[in-house]
Amino acid sequence: MQEKVEAVHDLVADEQVAAQVATDLLRRPDVAFKAMTDNYPDYGLAA
Repeated sequence: MQEKVEAVHDLVADEQVAAQVATDLLRRPDVAFKAMTDNYPDYGLAA
């Protein structure tokens, strides 16, 4: 799986491409739910 993740990171190096892909992925309910429940620290950046 890590190899696939790295490949995707290479493909979305461009900010515009990354933004479009992120938007498309977050339209998938299961993906959005998983992303929102990730416990990665936001270091106080959340409003």
